[in-house]
Amino acid sequence: MSIILIGPRGVGKSNVAKILSEKLNKNVVSLDTVRRFKSLDPIFQEGGLQPLSEEGHAYIVKHVIQHGNNDCILDFGCYHSVFHNGSIFSEMQDLLHPFQNIFLLIPSNNVDENESILSEMNSKMLEESSLSTVNNSNKRILESPCNRLLAKHTIYTKNLSFNEIADEIIEQLN
Repeated sequence: MSIILIGPRGVGKSNVAKILSEKLNKNVVSLDTVRRFKSLDPIFQEGGLQPLSEEGHAYIVKHVIQHGNNDCILDFGCYHSVFHNGSIFSEMQDLLHPFQNIFLLIPSNNVDENESILSEMNSKMLEESSLSTVNNSNKRILESPCNRLLAKHTIYTKNLSFNEIADEIIEQLN
């Protein structure tokens, strides 16, 4: 049984995935990490795909799902579940439909509040990392219906620790 974590940048998907991994003794597969695999470069080049395009994100999701990641925690990057191209989104819906444990992590049900909370969290990520920039623009992700349509469960993370979020996910597992 796989657990799929989706949501905007900075909500804590990777931190929660690590905690779930320890609590459930499952491996974590980060789609952002998969995107950087050099072994995929020839496939992207052959297909004329850009890794950071919607087509590239969709390819990574298909690759991970089709290569037997059936009993792990899949940590989707923020753009691996948001597609503005309707045919790509339909394909992703069909691909992910059999998975019952797709969790949307989001601070609250209020888009403006989410933007504010995530902007602050992304600023902290920037301060704590060696990155020169962190894109604070989650507005496109927050306004897209994709995450809500793909998710089978929604966890509102505001005022919860990563441990508490992981515990809530475990309670809701199918």
